[in-house]
Amino acid sequence: MPETGASPLLPPSRAAELRTIGSHAGVVLVGQLAVMAFGVTDTVVAGRYSETALAALAVGTAVYISVYVGLMGILQALLPVWAELHGSRRNAAVGPSVRQSLYLCAATIVVGMVALLSPGPLLNAAGVPAELQVEVRRYLAVLAWALPPALLFRLYSTLNQSWASRAWCRRCRSARWG
Repeated sequence: MPETGASPLLPPSRAAELRTIGSHAGVVLVGQLAVMAFGVTDTVVAGRYSETALAALAVGTAVYISVYVGLMGILQALLPVWAELHGSRRNAAVGPSVRQSLYLCAATIVVGMVALLSPGPLLNAAGVPAELQVEVRRYLAVLAWALPPALLFRLYSTLNQSWASRAWCRRCRSARWG
């Protein structure tokens, strides 16, 4: 019997689909492991340098992640808006919506950079000692410049996710699952 490359337990379409999902999952896994490796490396390097550097890294990272995730959520909320426009085939309305979202993204960037470049109220509310705040401010000043490209990428990613959702739903509906 000739070998087709498909699993004997799954129909060829499902086996191909599982291979595709597996390859995408592998890419995501490698990306997540790389991000974790950066965090581990930062921690090891900062810890070997000094306790103050390690503490500043911990506090600065917590502040940055809090600001970033909050602002990212605002931009991610555009996904259902764009998905609805694509789903209802109102493609001409997507352009103006994306242009307006760039204004929203600019506003989130300004808010985020102000929070990261002037973190005094956040650090005081968290009870960070004054001697540690100097190092945390220096760390956050660097991270503030990482915020604009990160938020612009999130906007771009959200737009792409909204486009893919309609095609994915159509494939799911047309697939034979049993």
